[in-house]
Amino acid sequence: MQAHLAAAAALRDEAAHARTRAAEESRAAARALRSRGLTVREVGAALGISHQRA
Repeated sequence: MQAHLAAAAALRDEAAHARTRAAEESRAAARALRSRGLTVREVGAALGISHQRA
């Protein structure tokens, strides 16, 4: 049982790290798209998010 608990904790840590990296990459992509002249609406569409979040 301890091994399962430890594995679950490690996987939660990995998931948190992956979420952080994904957010960083999304922000970098948004900046790059904006620097190429795309509108905020276009950036949102490209990232699959609303324009308010872009």
